[in-house]
Amino acid sequence: MNTETSSEAHKPDLAAPGQARNKLGWGPLIARLLMGLGFTVFGLNGFLDFIPKPKEAMPEGAAAFAGALMKSGYIPSLWERNSSWASCC
Repeated sequence: MNTETSSEAHKPDLAAPGQARNKLGWGPLIARLLMGLGFTVFGLNGFLDFIPKPKEAMPEGAAAFAGALMKSGYIPSLWERNSSWASCC
């Protein structure tokens, strides 16, 4: 017969301090910190403009391709969805 109460039966399995919480080890934490650092740096660059712009113009073919992607309407909506999703995480 099970004598555990319902609150005891659903306790999370917590690792001891200093031990890895899962089999992936430090990977998720490092990935999360690097992604956060990237969003922070490039987000602040939009306001403070501390990353210098390239001195030479974009090649003509690359500019035409980027223009076609922007005119398609897919890339701006994809950018908005990803930015919204990333800010929620």
